Amino acid sequence: SDRPLGTSELLLGRDVLDSQVVDIAGARLARVGDVLLTRRSDDRLVVGAADVGFGAVCRRLGLGWLADRLHEEAIDWSMLHLTSARGHEVQLATSKAAVHHLDEAELAALLSRLSVAAATDVLATVHPSRAAGALSGAPPELAAPLMAAMGDERLDPVLGVLPAADAHRLQRLREVPRRRRFLRHRRRRERAAPASARLGPGHGAVDPQDDPR
Repeated sequence: SDRPLGTSELLLGRDVLDSQVVDIAGARLARVGDVLLTRRSDDRLVVGAADVGFGAVCRRLGLGWLADRLHEEAIDWSMLHLTSARGHEVQLATSKAAVHHLDEAELAALLSRLSVAAATDVLATVHPSRAAGALSGAPPELAAPLMAAMGDERLDPVLGVLPAADAHRLQRLREVPRRRRFLRHRRRRERAAPASARLGPGHGAVDPQDDPR
């Protein structure tokens, strides 16, 4: 059907099957091999879980004899986050999705499994206090690039709910990647300088101790 999808709808074959999901409980990435449906009391079928085990893949390949020897690895639908473009978008827009009910530690674990772009989407969607808690508890190598990618408009409300000392610590952490990128760039330029620049005074050289600033 060409009917446009509603805000809470997605296509299982395109947006879930064979895509990666974040297992919230296990704090890991997994790939969906099959989608498990359950029948409600009104006789409607709903998604109950995603099977991320190798047995699901074998069954789809017609290797049922092998699949029967393997354990099912089902992740409850309420405990996963989809990383496909449409799946990620739908879960951010759906209040019942796991991302809206995680504590700060679980939220930080989820952010560590997502791309920087997807993680900043999550931080922009959840309440600033939850975003602040997740960033405060995250290791520097995770928090720094996320804050750099958020920009002032998104980051300022998050830092604004923190105690002044914590906000200052995160703000300083945010500035570190910028300084490091600048220094690496300057060193690359120095290595690429022509030989005449290393001849010393009187030969058009630049003294490496001279600071143009």
